Amino acid sequence: MPCRLDAPSLCLALKKIWQLCREDAVVKLRIPHPHHDVFLRDLGYVRALLPESLAQLDPRHSVTGLAAQLGVRFEILETALTLDHHWQKAIEEKKLNYDDIQLISKQALNVIEWIEMKLQIKKSLWVQGSSASPLEPVMRKQLEEQLAAHLARGDEKAADVIRKFLENSPENNRPRGK
Repeated sequence: MPCRLDAPSLCLALKKIWQLCREDAVVKLRIPHPHHDVFLRDLGYVRALLPESLAQLDPRHSVTGLAAQLGVRFEILETALTLDHHWQKAIEEKKLNYDDIQLISKQALNVIEWIEMKLQIKKSLWVQGSSASPLEPVMRKQLEEQLAAHLARGDEKAADVIRKFLENSPENNRPRGK
């Protein structure tokens, strides 16, 4: 389970999953919510994973550039939350509604027990012909600096991933005017 891995191991595992899976394969994750006793009691869980964290694996939504650094692209297809039985019972008995639960879950422990996500493997880092936003100048500069650093270290594989990412970015693939 990914949340039992430290950050470097998790990144390596995600890269391997992406490399081994075919285009459009679906990876299912079931992880405990970090504010539930299932997560808090088990010493094996080393890090919290949330849908917002895994969204960083899609370059279209990554503010950190993590997808580009790892050379992966996962799209979140679906997210489902399983409530702790106490809160699920309150919903069933119509004592609370889902809006109430959403507010309570931001303030209390043991509301959401499990997070289930379906991630889809995308082998192209950019969606061709999409309305993906061009790279911000700051992000492009950071990626170019990382590319130079990888080349200086002789890490051609990492440099190639960043180079391809930059070459396929939306601003490089727009139809040119006359």
